[in-house]
Amino acid sequence: LHISDVREELIKSKYYLEDITNKKIEFLSYPHGSYSNKIIEILNSLNIYKLACCSIYKSFTPQKVSNFLVPRIPIWYLDDDHSYMNKLNSNWDWMSLIKNK
Repeated sequence: LHISDVREELIKSKYYLEDITNKKIEFLSYPHGSYSNKIIEILNSLNIYKLACCSIYKSFTPQKVSNFLVPRIPIWYLDDDHSYMNKLNSNWDWMSLIKNK
């Protein structure tokens, strides 16, 4: 979407989902995990979502996560106990996974 349409899409999609589910929508997941600083600015100004999830492929500290940059961490059926615990404890090294391919 063009950035001028983002604000309208964020509002309309929220209320559309609330209408069809009869539930309050407070969380957003960026399409394909992608976002920009401008979209985060728009979300802050709208004040209609509590959190938004993105795809950040690096370690993070849960106490320092922005409300609009909450990382999605995929858990795969191939994860062993070690990788699973590392993901849960914010110690997963995404770059080693990419470099080893």
